[in-house]
Amino acid sequence: MRILFLTKIDFSIPATGGLFRKVRAQADALARRDGWEVDLFFIHGLEAVLERHDGQVIRIPFASGLKRAMFTNSGLFRLIRNNGYQSLYIRHFLLNPVFAIQLIWWKLRRGQRKILLELPTFPYGPEFRDDPWIVRMQVALDRWTFGLLPFCIDRIVTFSGLSRIRGIQTIVTDNGVDPQSLSPIPEVPPSPPFRILGLANLNIWHGYDRIIRGLADFRDKGGEGDIRFEIAGTGKEEQNLRDLVSRLHLDDQVFFHGFLTGASLDQLIASCHVGAASLGMHRTGVAEGQTTTLKAREFAARGLPFILGYSDRDFTRDYPFCLVVPANEEAIDPIALQSFFQQLVTAHPRYMEDMRKDASRRLSWDAKLAPAISFLDQN
Repeated sequence: MRILFLTKIDFSIPATGGLFRKVRAQADALARRDGWEVDLFFIHGLEAVLERHDGQVIRIPFASGLKRAMFTNSGLFRLIRNNGYQSLYIRHFLLNPVFAIQLIWWKLRRGQRKILLELPTFPYGPEFRDDPWIVRMQVALDRWTFGLLPFCIDRIVTFSGLSRIRGIQTIVTDNGVDPQSLSPIPEVPPSPPFRILGLANLNIWHGYDRIIRGLADFRDKGGEGDIRFEIAGTGKEEQNLRDLVSRLHLDDQVFFHGFLTGASLDQLIASCHVGAASLGMHRTGVAEGQTTTLKAREFAARGLPFILGYSDRDFTRDYPFCLVVPANEEAIDPIALQSFFQQLVTAHPRYMEDMRKDASRRLSWDAKLAPAISFLDQN
């Protein structure tokens, strides 16, 4: 079977590096199915890129963003027809009627071929509420376009747990990770200082302000101990976090490293004791237990214990390497994090190795995409 894994995300933007690893790992997991040839399509600046299963890379340049948009909404389907794809796996982007109609036409011409649409987050509208008006208009157009999708989408792949989304039957799974692509924590970091890691394309749902406010409360109550919050990444929420740190006079405890990658990122992660996954998912309107984040799984694959602010099916009470805090606006007590880590080291002195083994067994994309692969394999 020939399959195209399709996304319109622009991976020339440095902050999308983690997402690119995810998309490529998903495509690789599909390609490991015997008899399947999987190609990957994505955007890189003013280029469309097709990475073929045989190693060939086709780059299509555009003179402007408008020309690129015209191709990805219409001309793309010539590429799909010319390469003889039998199924599509589409990573959701903001849709429009032109793309949907082209998709319906391709589906009708191909007969029994299957189309899967992955919705990493649902509902996703609140993620765009602070974006410029033109983006919010695209979100509204996307919502209207969903009325056309039952005519062409066979299943929605979702991490939400919902059996149907806007009338379309779902395949329920969870976010995954490629453990082999992530450097492990080599040893327990020295302490003090006790370091908490924030690693993200900074946005409101990461909830890092809860940790910052917790550090201020700890100091104001006379708490003693060297505790630091290391933040790697940039994004829409960065300036708000910087302003909060300045207002609370925490410049000696909260450090902004900007966008890091490669050895610099690995070194920072290896120096930290606990990672902060999303602590503000409740701000996006996602119900408890209806989402799974990539960052938590990356921490698990590296062997870095972490804190979560929502219920996650992969990290229940039986999973000892994660501390789950309530999904609310309360400040995070840094001493609670320190105590969690100390208890973990005592109970699981080889926690790093244990976390990586568990991630390889349960959290890999091979395991997470098994239901989608099974559906595509059906006659």
